[in-house]
Amino acid sequence: MDYIDAVFQAAHEREGYAKGSATRILNFLRELELDIDTKLRARIARLSERDKNNFVQGRSRGQYSTERLTQLLAEIQALSVRWAKITEDNIKLSAKELAAAEVALQAEVMAIQGVLGPTVSVQQVVSAAYAQPLMARPLKEYFKDQETAVKRTITNALRRSFVSGETVDEAVKSIIGTNALKGRDGDLRKHRQGVEMLVRTSFNHLSNVATQEMFRNLGVRKWRYLSVLDNRTSTICAGLSGTEWSVSNRRAPYPPRHQNCRSLAIWGDEPLEGTQASNMAKPGQVPANLTYEELLKRQPVAWQREQFTALQWKLWRSGEVSLRGLSDTKGTRGLTDGELRLRYARTIRQLGESRQAA
Repeated sequence: MDYIDAVFQAAHEREGYAKGSATRILNFLRELELDIDTKLRARIARLSERDKNNFVQGRSRGQYSTERLTQLLAEIQALSVRWAKITEDNIKLSAKELAAAEVALQAEVMAIQGVLGPTVSVQQVVSAAYAQPLMARPLKEYFKDQETAVKRTITNALRRSFVSGETVDEAVKSIIGTNALKGRDGDLRKHRQGVEMLVRTSFNHLSNVATQEMFRNLGVRKWRYLSVLDNRTSTICAGLSGTEWSVSNRRAPYPPRHQNCRSLAIWGDEPLEGTQASNMAKPGQVPANLTYEELLKRQPVAWQREQFTALQWKLWRSGEVSLRGLSDTKGTRGLTDGELRLRYARTIRQLGESRQAA
C-alpha cells in the first residue's frame, strides 16, 4: 500500500467511525427528549392563560414571573444544557479513540515515505485539536452554540403553540416529534442534523491536527492540500487542491475549511507518487499529484458547466480566473456572484465586449 492509498483508506474508515459516533450521540439525544417529555407536559399543563401570554411576549421574568413560569424556564434551560453536554462529552470520548488511531496511521504513512522520528502522544493531539480553531472558532464555542440554539427552538415552538391554542400534547410533539417518525417531525430535528455535521467536521479537524503535530515533530518542511476528486467537492477545496504550504506557516489553510469538509493535509517534502480515485464524468484512477482543476479541465464541457453558476463558468472557462479565484483570499468561503462581479468587473466587461465583437 502506498502513501496516498493509506491516507484515503484511513479517511474512508474515519467516515464510517464518524457515522457510528453520530448515531450513538443521536440515540442519546432522543432518549433525553423522551425523558423530558413528561416534565415538559407537566409544566405546560400548569400554566395559566396569563402565563402563556407573558411567555409569548417575553415577559416571563421579573414582575411578570410566577413559580409556574420559573419552573418551565428551568426545564427548557436544563434540556438545552444537557443536549450540548451529551454532544460534547461523546465527541471528546470518541476523539481520544480517533487520536490514537490517527497517531498510529501517521507513523505508518511516514514510515512508508522513509521518514522516521518521534511520534506524538494522544493527549498532545487532543489538546492541540481543542486549542486550534475549527474554521476560525474554538471547538468549545460550537457546543455553546448548540445550547443556545436548542433553547431558542424550544422557546419559539412553545410560543407558536400557545398563540395557536394547541393542546399540551400538540405543543410537546411540535418540539420533540412523534415516536412513529423517531422525532423527525419535531422542531429539534434540525439540531440533530447539526450534530451529525459537527461530528464529521470535528473528526476531520482532529485528523488534520494529528497530521500537523506529526509533521512538526518529524521536521517535515512542507505539506499539500489534498481534495477529494468528485462533484461533491466545494469551490473552496477545489481551488486549494494541490497547493503547497510551509509547516511553519500558522496561517496556512489547513482543512477542514468548511462544514462537512473531507479534504486532507499530506506530507509534501517530496513529489507525490501513486494514484487516487476520481468519480467525475470520466472516472478512474488518476495520478496522485493531479490537482482538482487539472482533472476538471479533462472532463466534458457539459459536465464542467454543471459544477458552476453561469458567472463562475464564464470567468473560469475564459481562463482569466482559476478555481482558487472563486473563493475569498482566506480560503474560508466561496464568493457570491455579486462579489465576483465586483472583484472581476473589468474581466467580465472585457468578456462581454469580446462576445459582442464576435
